[in-house]
Amino acid sequence: MYNINKNYLLFIVGLFIGSYLAFQVKSRNTIIPSINQTFIDLPKKLASLNTYYENWFQNAGFIRRKHTIDTLRYGDHLFRTEAKILEHQIPILCVILSNNDKTAKAGVHTWAKGCTDVTIVKLSGRKGKHHIPMKKTAENSNWNKLCGAIKEIEYDKFEWVVFVHQQTFVLLENLRWFVASLNHTKGYYLGQAESFWNVRYNLAQAGFVLSQGSLRLLKAEFDEEKGCKVDSLMLNKEDFTLGKVLSKYDIFPIDTRDPDGYSTFNAFNWQQEFFPGVNYYKNSIYPRKCCSSRVITFKGIERDKFYMYYYLLYQLDVFRDGNLGNKPMATPADKDYVWKHFLAEHGVYRNVSADEYYNIWAESGFNPEMFNRFDNNYD
Repeated sequence: MYNINKNYLLFIVGLFIGSYLAFQVKSRNTIIPSINQTFIDLPKKLASLNTYYENWFQNAGFIRRKHTIDTLRYGDHLFRTEAKILEHQIPILCVILSNNDKTAKAGVHTWAKGCTDVTIVKLSGRKGKHHIPMKKTAENSNWNKLCGAIKEIEYDKFEWVVFVHQQTFVLLENLRWFVASLNHTKGYYLGQAESFWNVRYNLAQAGFVLSQGSLRLLKAEFDEEKGCKVDSLMLNKEDFTLGKVLSKYDIFPIDTRDPDGYSTFNAFNWQQEFFPGVNYYKNSIYPRKCCSSRVITFKGIERDKFYMYYYLLYQLDVFRDGNLGNKPMATPADKDYVWKHFLAEHGVYRNVSADEYYNIWAESGFNPEMFNRFDNNYD
């Protein structure tokens, strides 16, 4: 009888504890339908933001005229593109959080050319064949490194700072359009809004943006006396910890979707975004649809993809009309000009055989082995 009562008691206690924990987990992961922010005044819809931007653009005295790609590429260039105007007007610091220098440098050499300045913050080393495990401490946590980077920023030089992981590609033209009409001295915190354990934060994999006003508060928070100490058990989840710190100042993630509800900050590559298969954003505060025509971030995957995307987005042009770039030479070139010119440079003014031409070419210092060396150096 005693055993039956004891087992029954254990069952009741276990059932109560399990029910309580289930309730706590569910309540902590509840999606928050709306956010009450008193510190900022971002319009609720990007449609309104577009109106704000147009007003800002006109009040700044700018006049917009359309030009063809033909004119932009081959014209007299007595004008500036809207993207260049925004780049000049809105200084942005780009902070790349990296554990792989080569991938970070691929970002520096491509999308980050549009940054006013770039900083690379070294995170935990990549695990590899010769990786030596490091004891996880508060000092070498991702949060501590992010916090240290924030403390070093001279925020008065930049209106906005974008933080991204090394595999993230940023379209700075779209980011500058987004923030142009906003007051950078206020507390803005932009990105892909998530909610976990009742903490609202922007997902690091999608990148997040802080205004000068937010940075000013953070630098005051992390003074010399307190440093980067925070009350958090998730120090390697730097985005979660940052959201928790900013919440003390009533600075929360906001809705960054476009007027049609399409996402602008994206944490995954295009294949995963277009064909998700699973819900990658199960903790997202706002419903997600991929993807906005004013997309700001997406994942670039391998570093060679950075160069491919940069070429497609910034160097490849589609010419639909115009004739500036299609004008023939004033005097058509002689089809034999190249080899005749080469021989003339070497004092030969007669026709030569293929073998003689090769010997002259080889004696001039160029030989097939040099091309191999050039090719190897390029790789």
